[in-house]
Amino acid sequence: MTLSDQVKNAVTRLIWVARSRAFARGRKNMRPLFLAPALLLALSFQASAQPDQHSVVGVWELIEYHDWEPDGGENLTIGPEAEGVFIYSPDGNLSLHIMTGVDRPAINSDSSDADLGQAFRPYIGYYGKYSVDYDAMTITHHVEGAKNPNRIGRSAERPIRFEDGDLILEFGNDAGWRFYRRLRRTEGF
Repeated sequence: MTLSDQVKNAVTRLIWVARSRAFARGRKNMRPLFLAPALLLALSFQASAQPDQHSVVGVWELIEYHDWEPDGGENLTIGPEAEGVFIYSPDGNLSLHIMTGVDRPAINSDSSDADLGQAFRPYIGYYGKYSVDYDAMTITHHVEGAKNPNRIGRSAERPIRFEDGDLILEFGNDAGWRFYRRLRRTEGF
């Protein structure tokens, strides 16, 4: 039995008990009982609410990541083993983090610049606001802060689509690169 059915059954039992007691006492004021169906309906909708499968709102895990260079070769800086999370809040905030899934060297105060570059380069991270145009099926990331300072203050519009419940971002740039991100919802808000 679903939660929605349980709520309906519980409210129905409460209505029956209240009506029985009211009639037994000869009460004619049944106003509270007229509110019960509205309560039942509201609780039913709330209990059966599911995240919209065609909404970007939620926490998304990166499950597939590809960058292709203009010549068609795959760029493996972050690589196909990438890990990440995209968070789109209901109020329009965004946080995005992508990093390599490959082991990186541990760093310490004696690490060389080359070691630091190897440890920190395969990471993309930024936050800001987002907007979605569901008619055009695009999302725009309005970057307010980022690891890469060149992204700060910029907006990037990306085509989106939903496929088997996953969110797909597939796009290119003026330099001829192509990018593919497949995300799977882990939580709704």
